[in-house]
Amino acid sequence: MSRFRKSLGLVAAGALVAGGMLGASLGTTVAQDPSPVADGTPVMEGAPALPAGCTVAASGLDNPRFVAVSDGIVYVSVAGSAGDEAIFATAGEGTPAPADPVTMYGPSGAVIAVNADGTVSTVAGDLPSFTFGTEVVGPAGLDVANGVLYVATGGVGPATGTVPPLEGRAAVWSIDLVSGEGTIVADLEAYEMDNNPDPHMIDADPYGLVVGTDGMVYVADAGGNDILKVDPTTGEVSTLAVIPGLPGQAENPTRGGALEIDPVPTGLALAPDGGLYVSTLSGGPFIPGTAALLHVAMDGTVTTVASGLTMLGDVTVGPDGAIYVVTMSDNFIDPAGPAPGSIVRVNEDGTSTPVISGIPFPNSIAFDADGNAYITAMVSVPAGTPASGMVLKCDAAAFAAAVASPEATPAG
Repeated sequence: MSRFRKSLGLVAAGALVAGGMLGASLGTTVAQDPSPVADGTPVMEGAPALPAGCTVAASGLDNPRFVAVSDGIVYVSVAGSAGDEAIFATAGEGTPAPADPVTMYGPSGAVIAVNADGTVSTVAGDLPSFTFGTEVVGPAGLDVANGVLYVATGGVGPATGTVPPLEGRAAVWSIDLVSGEGTIVADLEAYEMDNNPDPHMIDADPYGLVVGTDGMVYVADAGGNDILKVDPTTGEVSTLAVIPGLPGQAENPTRGGALEIDPVPTGLALAPDGGLYVSTLSGGPFIPGTAALLHVAMDGTVTTVASGLTMLGDVTVGPDGAIYVVTMSDNFIDPAGPAPGSIVRVNEDGTSTPVISGIPFPNSIAFDADGNAYITAMVSVPAGTPASGMVLKCDAAAFAAAVASPEATPAG
């Protein structure tokens, strides 16, 4: 199998030129200021085709990934635009140094805030940002608890362990919401290298994150295919669960020849029973219907909530108590070009219901106290591409109307 990208990489092996392809195929006409996010509302010169009831809350973002709402403020992780520092693989004894860098690095990652008055400000900057092929990885999953914002930063995927370590890469950070100061809580790259819970290829790429009711920070490692538990007080890391492979169509050499694909856990949400909901992207080439929504109990037991889903990013529980997942693309391998994505409700019987369709490459969703939904869109474009990321606001009335109207899709 071509990894394509096991961790969120929608680009390895040249696949996400799709970031650019998505921009063309989805009919977006966004022409935005590519400069880094600064205080104040970014200027948007064009306008994308958006679903009814949705408006642009912020634009001109360099690869926005996850969104979280706390006390009326919408926090957004921004993976950044990497940088100019070349990082090369470590040459073994008697082996010539590689001619080409494995990744390009720069402190261009950030967490921003969309404030109640509509302005956009930078909460924390100078976070690590890397290229992976032509994709960019950096700040991803985030959550707020007790006045502290926690954010997971991405890693270099299969290059884990072959490049010199860099402080803060593939890690959990805490951000002081007053000062904006960032502190590294736990090094998840080191944990993957020392333990490799999967236990297949060593690959660290932390993605989704949520703070549990027990105060622990839970992280979905999209590269390591596991759910990690981090004590934010001590920095101790442990494995809550290893996510099993999903059914595949061919022998997978990276999984011992099994007929399965990597699950690639991407999003986390608290389940009412105290466990976690886990959304999976599934391994490339992201065939429709191969992803699943899972439940992980606090004893590590993994069960399937719904299958037959496609290319999932985030998962959340809405104000109505229903589970919503983000389909990044309804058909990423469509010969005509990647289809737009959608917000999908997962029903109690395992069926799924598309709620909002036609969203340009979404990844994350969160609700405010009034029931408005905030969605990140255009979340991954090739390095060097002008910033085209957005945060959409879909008003509560339109969202409720969309929930009430569609037909269910049978579970796979």
